[in-house]
Amino acid sequence: MKKIYEGIKKDSLYRNSSYLIASNVVMATFGFIFWVAATKVFTTSEIGLASTLISGAELVMTFALLGLNSSLVRYLPTSQQKDDKINTVFTVTTFTSIFFSIIFIIVSKNIFKELQVLYGSFSVLIVFIIFVLFLTLAESIKGIFRSFRRSEFVLIKNIIFCIFKVILIFVFINFGTFGIFSSWLLALIISSLVGFIILIRKFGYKLYPTIKAAVMKKMISFSFANYVSGFLERSPKSVIPLIITIFLGPEKTAYFYIDMSIASFLFMLTEAIGSSFYAESSNNEEEITLNTKKSLKAFVAVLLPSILIIIFFGNFILLFFGKEYSDEGSLLLKLLALSTVFIAFNSLYSNTIRVKFRMKRLILVNFIGASTILGLSYLFIHNSIVGIGWAWLLGNAVMSATYLTATLIYKS
Repeated sequence: MKKIYEGIKKDSLYRNSSYLIASNVVMATFGFIFWVAATKVFTTSEIGLASTLISGAELVMTFALLGLNSSLVRYLPTSQQKDDKINTVFTVTTFTSIFFSIIFIIVSKNIFKELQVLYGSFSVLIVFIIFVLFLTLAESIKGIFRSFRRSEFVLIKNIIFCIFKVILIFVFINFGTFGIFSSWLLALIISSLVGFIILIRKFGYKLYPTIKAAVMKKMISFSFANYVSGFLERSPKSVIPLIITIFLGPEKTAYFYIDMSIASFLFMLTEAIGSSFYAESSNNEEEITLNTKKSLKAFVAVLLPSILIIIFFGNFILLFFGKEYSDEGSLLLKLLALSTVFIAFNSLYSNTIRVKFRMKRLILVNFIGASTILGLSYLFIHNSIVGIGWAWLLGNAVMSATYLTATLIYKS
């Protein structure tokens, strides 16, 4: 064990992967506690509406980021004007967060009648916009820490977010759907402020609003490609709760969201390893083959046991939320867990493409994947939420097959 620990400590890919995995374990554990507590004090309908709102905010964040968080990981390590890059990204995404939040509110008012809680008062609309703003800032800060290969600070920030989120849900216990939403927001604000303090104290960062044209010009093509591919990659997870709420009602959305929250622990493991691979390979592209082998070993060591645990014990885990969650979500959870095998492959290959700047291929594969998942979700949802699980599994399998086909064509 000591030899393994020393090996992880000395290897930056394994070390940063370990911190990100630990961060995701913390997020999953406290997320589990948060939603167990929520199911005890809020109705299924309130949880369904709150999860729909959170998913909507995450969807808007995907638009607002413009792919600049990935550009920070790619360009910041070798930059001589790091503060200019960071502040340009912060300033631009602040404006885009507000803009796309307003667009979402206008559009959803005419489409998602179930989200009437969002239009109850002007203050609620402002809270939603602030929520999106801090989601976007938090994602950018995470990208900065990854670019510096200091993922331990991602862990610290997420611990703070999780602790406050669980505490605050009891503070807002009498506010229903808005109470769940507000607990996330305040925890997000506190953890983001901690992230800023770490940047200032540990990296000498200076905060100032600016938009440097030269910075944007260098990153824009790469950012736009990441923007499109990132939106396509994230959209199914954010859009599906909206679809379920429309066709099946907020109660079914609650069952799906709890399942997805548990399965997201597995997805976050793939993201942690894939993100470390991307950061390491961006710093030294010549070691991409070596980093690929290391990442595959990490996938096998960490993911397979976790997948098996979810498959065989997932129904018992769901019982913590209530028998109805176990009855409704057991099969769906197994399908989501199985999809992690394909998601791991897709994560590794997509980050390889980002390092090599083959962005058209990345956009094409993500478009095929998102279209397949959302199209099959629409076709299968009329039976039950289990149909969403099959759509998710098949869509990610199609993406893996497309990546493999593209590799064979490229080599030939």
